[in-house]
Amino acid sequence: MSSSAACLALSPSHLDENSSDAEDVMAYQTSDEGDYTAENPSTGDASSKWIDVVSRAQRRRMKKTAQQPDLTPTKPAIKPTAQPTGKPKPPPLPFNDYKLVIRPQGGLNLAKVSPTELSEVLLRATKLTWRKAEFRLRIHGVQNTAMVSTSHREAAEALHHLKQVMFGGTVYPVQLYGLAPDDSVKGVIHDIPLHYSSQEILENIFLPGFEFIACRRLGNSTTVIVTILGKKVPFYVYHLGAEHRCYLYRKTVPACTICHELGHRSTACPCPNVRACPTCGTRDPVDGHVCKPCCSLCKGEHLTASKGCPQRFCEPYVKRQKELARQRAASQAPADQQQPAPPRGRRRQRPGNTPVRRGSSTSSRRNSRSRSQSRSRSRSSRGAAPLGRRPVLAQARRQRQKSKDRHSQFLLSQMQIPAQAR
Repeated sequence: MSSSAACLALSPSHLDENSSDAEDVMAYQTSDEGDYTAENPSTGDASSKWIDVVSRAQRRRMKKTAQQPDLTPTKPAIKPTAQPTGKPKPPPLPFNDYKLVIRPQGGLNLAKVSPTELSEVLLRATKLTWRKAEFRLRIHGVQNTAMVSTSHREAAEALHHLKQVMFGGTVYPVQLYGLAPDDSVKGVIHDIPLHYSSQEILENIFLPGFEFIACRRLGNSTTVIVTILGKKVPFYVYHLGAEHRCYLYRKTVPACTICHELGHRSTACPCPNVRACPTCGTRDPVDGHVCKPCCSLCKGEHLTASKGCPQRFCEPYVKRQKELARQRAASQAPADQQQPAPPRGRRRQRPGNTPVRRGSSTSSRRNSRSRSQSRSRSRSSRGAAPLGRRPVLAQARRQRQKSKDRHSQFLLSQMQIPAQAR
């Protein structure tokens, strides 16, 4: 036996296959240079000449070391910067400006019109200069409408009386109507007799704490839409002293009944000459076309935008903004910071504080102090606005009053819109 095999070595023929000692060995294979290479400790190598005997404890330690995971902290992966998708949001228009919507007719497609060219046409039709009008023009290609914002009442009235425009030698009829202020909401009232005009309804409708600045009737129906200054819609209003239920006005998804495309109304359809089935939306249907109703919004078996359509109404703006903010916060927060929120109703214990038994006097005094302090804080917070917010609230109140004075008479003179323009 050579000097390199100093440990206890046995020949493979000296071990019995059924012996328990065969499980406690590690095989080493002898190379030509006399070195030893480790083989699989569980099976060994039958071609090796010598095997080394180890204890069971050492074998368990070797297995545990081989199975122990690597606890070395790895570098966190760098998140790729999200690329902006879609168009950037346009800047907000001035808050106190008069805003009008231009709805073209006769097949005029504003998506293919240059904004500067449309501005020149409006100035030429109203016989105004831009220095005198100072309006801002914005085109909505999907809706096939345009918005004009100006701070001059004379320019707003001149634009409102505009009935037609000329593009390329072709005269197109247009319809302009005013928009409500940004800090206003709309409510819906039913069962208003037809012999009342918008002026009479606005003079006779009231509710303490709410300011009504405009109203209009939906076509020839008894339903009236009222514009209320502020961000709240009351549950009930009074017209000539009679109580009426007031509902929140919900916008519907624009759907065209001519070309069966979404995004614009039939009154502003850019392709009115397109033939489409009003029931299923098939283009250029043959004579005697037999089909089933198909909704363009939800693909259900009913007419497009009917009262039973589940996707008839638009998602509220506040709800949509909250959902986008929640998704943005979830995508930007690291994975280790996304801890589950503690259950409600349980008081979180500060780290380092030892828990106190419920029956002790110290715990009862501490709980009584915390309850009294929380009650005093809640009473003070419910009583009045903090000192830092009082100037802000006063400024917002003044802006609402100024906005009401500027918009009430102007909206009242031109908010009467036909039923097909809704």
